[in-house]
Amino acid sequence: MTAFDQVSKHNTSTAYVRLALQEAVTLPDVYVTMPGHYVVRDLDTLPGVFHGDAFFDGIKRVSGS
Repeated sequence: MTAFDQVSKHNTSTAYVRLALQEAVTLPDVYVTMPGHYVVRDLDTLPGVFHGDAFFDGIKRVSGS
């Protein structure tokens, strides 16, 4: 997924091209992550990295009766 290219130190597209050309691809630290953070994306927006606590910032709870 190319959305990770914006936030990761590895480039997915480059890795696929190198593999297609039968070149060696070395990915040390394969799973690069920050605890509690998530990549959020949508079709027409750039991906962003957010901490889980920020997902509901600005959202107000409405209680029904």
